[in-house]
Amino acid sequence: MNFFQLMFGEWLELLFGFRGRINRAKYWLTFLIYFVALFALYIRFGLFFSFPTDPVGIILTFAIPFIPIVISSVALAIKRLHDRNKSGWWLLVFYLLPGVIDNIGMYTAVQLVFHLARIALSIWALVELGFLRGPSGSNKYGPDPLAPKKVRPGAGKDLRHQSMSVRSSKWKCLEATITAGAVLFPAVVVGSVAWAQASTNSSSEVAINLGGRGWSAPNSSADENKRPADQFEFDVRGGFATDYMYRGTTLSDHKPAVGAAFEASFAHFYAGVAVASVKLPTQPSAEISMSAGVRKTIADINFDLGATYFLYPGETSVGAGEGIDYWEAAIRAEKQIAQFVRVVGGFAFAPNVSNTGAWGSYAAGGVGIEVPSRFLPPDIAVSFTGGGGYSWFGNQSPEFGGFPLPAYLNWQFGVTFTRKVFNLDLRYYDTNLSRENCFVLTGDPNARPGGAINPLTNPEGLTSNWCSATFVAKFSFALN
Repeated sequence: MNFFQLMFGEWLELLFGFRGRINRAKYWLTFLIYFVALFALYIRFGLFFSFPTDPVGIILTFAIPFIPIVISSVALAIKRLHDRNKSGWWLLVFYLLPGVIDNIGMYTAVQLVFHLARIALSIWALVELGFLRGPSGSNKYGPDPLAPKKVRPGAGKDLRHQSMSVRSSKWKCLEATITAGAVLFPAVVVGSVAWAQASTNSSSEVAINLGGRGWSAPNSSADENKRPADQFEFDVRGGFATDYMYRGTTLSDHKPAVGAAFEASFAHFYAGVAVASVKLPTQPSAEISMSAGVRKTIADINFDLGATYFLYPGETSVGAGEGIDYWEAAIRAEKQIAQFVRVVGGFAFAPNVSNTGAWGSYAAGGVGIEVPSRFLPPDIAVSFTGGGGYSWFGNQSPEFGGFPLPAYLNWQFGVTFTRKVFNLDLRYYDTNLSRENCFVLTGDPNARPGGAINPLTNPEGLTSNWCSATFVAKFSFALN
């Protein structure tokens, strides 16, 4: 077996083979890899270079990379259909029929009916390909991908040793490839992570949210002393929420948001990248969080010390500002005080919040209560978490008025349901900011007049609901 076959043979078969079956985990994993690759491509050509406008440049930059991805997506979907004991021709129903139905509906008086039919087909395709397990045992398309591997009776010691040697060599090659990717990926994407609020296991180790940007607080609830000291670990996260809340204020104009993240850690050190959709006054195309730090357990207290840079590509300049990119340093400490109770506290400081010239400080605390597993169904975990924080700021630059941003309290509480790698978080957020001060803090472009006038901070008496009470539902997954 040559090096190329050893390194890439199984991957090529997984990504581009049209025969056999694959399980749900491999299906989602490959799409996560594609997502990270496309995101890296976007950052590479969208932030550091201008997008090509000539036909040749567009083909070389985007069309060529997308062709193998499209072919691979079809191959993966066919193998998932095979796992469901269905023919690959069902892709015509799942991929083409929704578009046909939608286009027919445009020319009828009952367009809504056709639109709902298209949505129903799309949901069916998502559930069929991504969430339903294939029948146990072999079918006409191949063996069960989840069946345990059988050892051939009578295989000699030398043959078993040879097989183990091949698998060991293959694993070392794969491990080297992943490690190299972890080192090179931040160089392309400039990365960080802080995305999902829940950990990947179902043992109810849910991180207590202290208002961290980038969609989450780190999973410092895990005992870092239990991490292997001499190998890399990786986490991939993603999901969507009905609102993107940050310390009691919305970053998505109270509209749904999506996000994904990748983190690499070695011993007590970590670094990664996260991206989330936002809807802000400067109209950036996304929020990219880049962070690194160290997590260490000392005297049964889990500490997390790190720094995060927040990048907002594609901004439209507003007023005197030159963009809202900025960085923040933070420390977090968490301790389990009873079998099912944890407490956490943290402090963060930014020398130039959103590039306004004002420094910003934030202190917060929280508590988490885990429901004992004996009261729950198997593979289900439930945690109740809540917390509050106080933000205060220095004076802004003279071009922004020279006055300090309004200090305020925020609080949140909710419940998180976990099943294996999936999490559903239901949470309530609120602040003590008035609608007038909410506009001063956020610069909401949809602010309305009619509030109390302040000649210095709000001469027009504009009001915003970006800091008002909000209920958020968030669905996410986490793989490591």
